[in-house]
Amino acid sequence: MRVEERPTYYLYKKGHSPDRVTLGHLVLGNYAMPTKSLHYSVPRMRRLIVISEEELESWAEISDVSGEYGRTDTTNYGIEVNAFGAGKFGVGFVTESGKAVVAQKGRLIELIQFFETKIMTDERAMEKLKTWLSVGRSKYILNKVGGLRKPEIWCLTGFYEFENAKSCVVSKKNPSVSVGIDSAAVAALCGAPVGCSVDVGTSSTITSVSEYPGKFIWAAQFQLITARYQRTKNGKCTTISPNEIKLYPDSTYSLGDVLGDEDEPNVAGLEMQTVSTSGPPQEDIDEAYWKAFEKAEERIMEDMEDT
Repeated sequence: MRVEERPTYYLYKKGHSPDRVTLGHLVLGNYAMPTKSLHYSVPRMRRLIVISEEELESWAEISDVSGEYGRTDTTNYGIEVNAFGAGKFGVGFVTESGKAVVAQKGRLIELIQFFETKIMTDERAMEKLKTWLSVGRSKYILNKVGGLRKPEIWCLTGFYEFENAKSCVVSKKNPSVSVGIDSAAVAALCGAPVGCSVDVGTSSTITSVSEYPGKFIWAAQFQLITARYQRTKNGKCTTISPNEIKLYPDSTYSLGDVLGDEDEPNVAGLEMQTVSTSGPPQEDIDEAYWKAFEKAEERIMEDMEDT
């Protein structure tokens, strides 16, 4: 049995529709919840089905996959690929319990050249990034929740898409025994009816079987987008480089000028970090931060409407 590590992929508890989570999907905060955190997807990328295979292959690598996919620990970050050659997919191994997903068909799509050509050329995506970066650097945020952990910006650069999948929970019967998801477990899950409980030999039990007709994104790779803030000469943005965004003026703090206003950044240079340095999803951000974020965004947008 061939085993491969996919240490930068996150396995979801349930599949996500390709219409909502797809290549170039931007998330502010926790990408473990890609449709609940603040997010944006380039409309064209949500319609991959209408993009020609030739065009898609010009900026992404596409592979039909055959194997087993799953989480390596309780964080769900990092998956193991166990190739059985039977066109089925699921988890690599189980600690105490783990998620398994099996399907007859699937594919892996990973971006090659994308951020500069597909994201930074999309007007609405750039507007969303501009808003997130401007609000995150605002004086209101600094004064209200400056001591709280801030959300980071992530971009989806690869995914596993499974078709007509089944999912379940695989649990060990004996905590002292190491349990792998082998071909017997995959066969048991493929034949198991929805909602059933199935013993797999003497080592493990399959429960909570669910079916997902159609195509869904089950595992995804996100890369971190970092910003380098700066102030252009005399505070004027005449020309900026293609990987830079002009920030909104900070109009969030109504108590007069704050010391150092003349040095406030007005441009953010963006850089996508490598896969290996990006890491797992952030933990949930404190609710107080999001309330301040919403208020700061409201003030900035109102000021822009008045100008």
